[in-house]
Amino acid sequence: MPKFLALLSGLATKNHEALAACGIGALSRLLLGAGHAFDEDAWRIAIDALAEAMTRTLPDVRSLVKDDVSGDLVSNASNGVAVEMTAEMEAAVVLGTHPGAWLRSSGECVCYASTQRLLVSAAAEAYFRHGRRMTAVSLFNPNHRTCVCAIRMTSCFVSQALLETLTGALERCAAHSCAIDGDVELCRRLCRATAAAATAAAERPSLLEGVVKSMGKGASFRFLPDPPLVALEVEASQAALAVLLHLHTAGDVDTSSTGVTLKEGNEGTGVTNDRAQSEAQAAAAASSRDRLASLTTRILRDFAKLASGEGGALVSAQARDELNARAPLAVDALKALARFKDDLFAEKVTEVFPALTALVRCEHAPAEVSRVLGEVFTAKIGPLVVSSLADRHK
Repeated sequence: MPKFLALLSGLATKNHEALAACGIGALSRLLLGAGHAFDEDAWRIAIDALAEAMTRTLPDVRSLVKDDVSGDLVSNASNGVAVEMTAEMEAAVVLGTHPGAWLRSSGECVCYASTQRLLVSAAAEAYFRHGRRMTAVSLFNPNHRTCVCAIRMTSCFVSQALLETLTGALERCAAHSCAIDGDVELCRRLCRATAAAATAAAERPSLLEGVVKSMGKGASFRFLPDPPLVALEVEASQAALAVLLHLHTAGDVDTSSTGVTLKEGNEGTGVTNDRAQSEAQAAAAASSRDRLASLTTRILRDFAKLASGEGGALVSAQARDELNARAPLAVDALKALARFKDDLFAEKVTEVFPALTALVRCEHAPAEVSRVLGEVFTAKIGPLVVSSLADRHK
């Protein structure tokens, strides 16, 4: 089992999209199809393999921009005679390295970003399919009651550690891509570097041909978009939000529905809202409630900033495309906020309320975001205000 998982994990971290996809697909099918037969040791090995693959494939986008490179191109002269710079030479100045080397590093980032999206999906599906099973306490001997408490506590701590490993990997992926996309200066310099490399590749096609050849048979080259990791950021944040929200709410008793899909859009994935928690899930929920609130607030704050058009950000079609790409994540965050337990919402309302009011003022917020925002005010803010006023009149 460990060697087989190591093989699949090794494939998943290859700098080749097709091979990585094969490794992740096989790993995901193994977890989903055979997870019911895993014991705690098997789950620990599997979750560690997933987390390690997610760590090893974090796209190193910052390495594509050199801090010590001057953006000014100076005239070169030799014995008083000016030397005409080619696009490849100019690109080398901007990139701080040979364009071919930069293109290979850029292609690796694109490949890893695609790999990360598959790993995020595999991790989330594994949790929602086998969350209770991977954290179940099966060691119980009624004939040895003296040891039962210690055994159950030990198993609970181990299982909670598995959940922390899984959620931590998802959160790190979301935080990494968010930090990259949110660095305006980095994105600006990356766009300039990409333009220089593209110009050099257009002037000398053999540059790109050599990069594609080095990537392996069947590989193709794509430049990073702007922002570079927005698709990964959205999907990783959605997955982390879904898992943390399930931990936070799955222990609630909901008599109005049984077997209802937990998260809209999960039809067909085997994700059902059975409203049941293991001891480890309950413990993980208690330790992760602040992270759930922080993630939700960050998503709404960032979306409000983008939708408000600060600094004229919405003048370009590209910025509008980014807003539309992030809208489903904002909707998920608002729906998660509406499902916060009352004590958590009351505790965090001062942190999230500025983002909510900023969204109210946004002229460019999509209709679905505005609709769900209204539901949050009706379900959460309204009752909180009424309760506060009632307390004042007592």
